[in-house]
Amino acid sequence: MRLMTLLGEIQVEEKDMIDFPSGIPGFDHLRKFVILQPDAARPFAFLQSVEEKNLYFIIVDPFEFFP
Repeated sequence: MRLMTLLGEIQVEEKDMIDFPSGIPGFDHLRKFVILQPDAARPFAFLQSVEEKNLYFIIVDPFEFFP
């Protein structure tokens, strides 16, 4: 599946998608997301909605800050 994201157009496989069966609080209508990890943004990544190209969340691995 081709997906337009804040990083440009990318190819996303179904196996790489994360399904939130009940959605994310406040975004209950959106269920499918993918994690995008541009190298320059480490340790940050983007949780990009597959269904809404203009919706993404900045996420981080908490163990990068709290071992």
